[in-house]
Amino acid sequence: MVDRIIALLALGSFVLFISVIIIWVKEIDLIIISGLCMAMAAYDFYRMLVLKPWREAALETVRDA
Repeated sequence: MVDRIIALLALGSFVLFISVIIIWVKEIDLIIISGLCMAMAAYDFYRMLVLKPWREAALETVRDA
């Protein structure tokens, strides 16, 4: 559970940092790239902290059967 909290704090910090850059440097190219970076980070967060435990639980269920 602690790993999820730390990961969520890291993701929030990253998004906050990128948002500050977007606010101060208003270039469309930077906004697009920053948006893609935030989307990739959010997808990685979802994949590692939501899907991975779900898949491991499913595999344990299959092994027990």
